[in-house]
Amino acid sequence: LSSDVPHETCIITLTSPNGIKYNVMAVEEPQMQLRSSNGDIAKTYSYSLDSKNMQRVTPSTRGGQSNDEWDDSISVHGYITITYASTTLSNGLKGYKLTKVNGKWEKSDNAVTMSNRRVSYTCQDVNHQNQITAKFPSSNTFSYSTGYTTYVSDIATGVLGANSHIDLNHAGSGTWSLDVT
Repeated sequence: LSSDVPHETCIITLTSPNGIKYNVMAVEEPQMQLRSSNGDIAKTYSYSLDSKNMQRVTPSTRGGQSNDEWDDSISVHGYITITYASTTLSNGLKGYKLTKVNGKWEKSDNAVTMSNRRVSYTCQDVNHQNQITAKFPSSNTFSYSTGYTTYVSDIATGVLGANSHIDLNHAGSGTWSLDVT
């Protein structure tokens, strides 16, 4: 989200075929934060799967090298961008509306295959709970205009954002799950 939206986070988790989890550092791209002519704000977060940007959070239950070790080839990286509008609501509170979600998964290693792509996004609060959408991109690039019409208040437990998921098979090491929330 943006500095004028409280509680902004981007959490990325890579999970091995055996359930070992890595936290992946998300980098907010300040040069990618744009304010369009209509006032909408776009925020972009990027990530790379490499040892510099990953921290193992689940210990291995087996000794030695296993399918629980990512090979550090930086073979996968990507980004997700959310675009939102803000306004002052009739009650004087700040309101937000998610207008667009786009992103990309990239691979630089032909040994990596990508499947089971999913993108979901929402813009809701306790009074408006019907703005939630799930999409299943057929390629590694996605761009969706939300079509949402209702602004939500951050005071009324408002949430706006996007999640993405993709399965990665890396050189026969089984299926890894990459989740961005």
